[in-house]
Amino acid sequence: MTVGKKRILNIFYLIATADDTLSSLDISKRIGVTQRTIKSDMGMVRDFALDNGAVIKSKRGYGYWVEVTDKAIFDAAVEQLQIYFSYDDLSDQSLQKRSNDILRRIIAQEGYVKFNDIVDELYLSRSSIKNEVKEIRKILGSYNLSLETKPGLGNCVKGSEFDRRLCMLMLFEIHYHKAVPLFHNAEFMKCFECDDDERNEIRHIFLKILRESDCQIMDEFTQRIARYLILLRNRYKAKYYVKFNIEDKTFLKTFRQYGIACDIIDSLKKYGGYDVNENEILALEILLLIWVDIDSTSDMKSDYQEVYQQSLIVAENISKKISNDYSIQLFTSETDKRVFLTGLIPVMLKIRFKCEKGYMRASVLCNDHIRTSPMSIKLAYSAIKMINQQYKTDVSFESHLIIANRVYIIINKVKYDYKPARMIVCSKNGIEAARSIKNRIINKYGNKYFERIDLYELYEMRALKYEDYDIVVLSYPYFSYNYQWDYVLFELIPTDKQFQEFYQNVILQGYQLKPILDSFNFNKNFVFRGFSFESMKSFIKLISFKHGKEPYFIRNIENELNACISESIYCKICFLFINHKYVDDNIFEIYQLDEIMSVNGEEISHIIVMSVDFNDSLRALRFIEHLTHQLVIDKENIYLLTESENMDNAIYIVRKEL
Repeated sequence: MTVGKKRILNIFYLIATADDTLSSLDISKRIGVTQRTIKSDMGMVRDFALDNGAVIKSKRGYGYWVEVTDKAIFDAAVEQLQIYFSYDDLSDQSLQKRSNDILRRIIAQEGYVKFNDIVDELYLSRSSIKNEVKEIRKILGSYNLSLETKPGLGNCVKGSEFDRRLCMLMLFEIHYHKAVPLFHNAEFMKCFECDDDERNEIRHIFLKILRESDCQIMDEFTQRIARYLILLRNRYKAKYYVKFNIEDKTFLKTFRQYGIACDIIDSLKKYGGYDVNENEILALEILLLIWVDIDSTSDMKSDYQEVYQQSLIVAENISKKISNDYSIQLFTSETDKRVFLTGLIPVMLKIRFKCEKGYMRASVLCNDHIRTSPMSIKLAYSAIKMINQQYKTDVSFESHLIIANRVYIIINKVKYDYKPARMIVCSKNGIEAARSIKNRIINKYGNKYFERIDLYELYEMRALKYEDYDIVVLSYPYFSYNYQWDYVLFELIPTDKQFQEFYQNVILQGYQLKPILDSFNFNKNFVFRGFSFESMKSFIKLISFKHGKEPYFIRNIENELNACISESIYCKICFLFINHKYVDDNIFEIYQLDEIMSVNGEEISHIIVMSVDFNDSLRALRFIEHLTHQLVIDKENIYLLTESENMDNAIYIVRKEL
């Protein structure tokens, strides 16, 4: 399946996964080359298709399509391409594949490489390679590596072997056990070379030892470590060794992960190539430490000693910063603090070993669902900003997401006030039928949602006081008399739709969300349609002047919003959170742009400006967390607010989370 040109694979993948025929014009637009280039490549695409269980068919005026001849081979090929090209769906600009392709070519190369020598191999123009140099240096810098250029010789990656391996692991791109090499890249792929059966055995042995230990790592990293074990062996065999100083060695041996790393290497010796020195064991241990999955109920103080104490101090400082910025106490219990530490300790370990800045993460992590929770991301940003200032580092987005996950867990534990329903049940089939409906409801939902459930005939309800009940459950399609109670229909044999309506109109109504929304006192005129601006900087300047209390605060708003703009865009929505100490009132505004705009390479259609004084109410924080999440994941929620211009609909939106 290995071929020399990525474009051939891309063309085949587009045709193979298209719902209909694709013209050469369609394909050229998707790939970014001319129609003539596509047509000249088609011979190689047809050859590739024949080797992988398919035939490329075409018809003048219609386009190209695939006819499958061997489904098993074809499906396997498409799966591999889907793994590789999954990165095309990522908006994160740090994962530019051209830069990665160039780096894969030079990072494993002995000595210097001239970019001009790899132009044809990577099927890139000389100008495109030169344009990627800045991004290449940025990627290398995040792994403590550098690109050394010497006239007449070319370019060479400089830095420690361990940092180089971490970068190579990221450049492998897909940390997935079914991934296979798709391109000729002898030097780089040789570093990960291993027979499939042996690779699977190495992974199984590593996981077996991990299961038998008292240590866990996050599932997303098991594939990376399995790949690293192969990289370790091949690099060591080629006489590229990692090195640690005495201080690091002494420090690393204090953790239980050291013994686990020793056991893993010892168990792999039967495969050959694993008779390595102590430094290699310590390097493996670092991966077990920085990707550890800590249980909040474990003895973190004993397991992580000075790192635990250091993390505890950092957590307290983060809590103070969030309290100062948002008027909220994030840790209201010891449990909250321990949950937060499970994410913070690995971050502190990454900083300690100077492997924090690298943005090495699989597509699973890049698409982590926490990225759709703007409030958690924003609070985590405050934490990360403080850590960066204190340790003079640049914490990775991966760690940002880990901290945001812990923030979300803490927020989501908060319970809204709940008022149990006072309910009447009646049925056209009589009291026993009503009792059966009542029992069906209690069996499904329990008693906690109901203060009382009384059974009546419909005519008996005329003698009841309206203020004693909230809702009526009945099987009549209408009230025979003009009753004022809200009601839901519920048959003796209820439908799924009736259960859903009961949950929406009875259970969810008990959550007391209206007082929370009213406490914000948001401006009723919060929708701005057809909005346009020259640049995001100009918009931020406008917002800063609009809401800042005085010149000093205006400058602070502008600086802080500009600094975090790349972390503020979610699914074409830009959330701008203003620190409440800079403004007079709580703010919620939706700016509906007159056309899609591009900001930092990402499209936006709406900007939501917010500032909230949570006034030490975690319920208020949870409300905003749920509201912003729903606005991100479903555009219909934004349209509900903008079309109605009624902020009360935020309650309906938040109830979707419950």
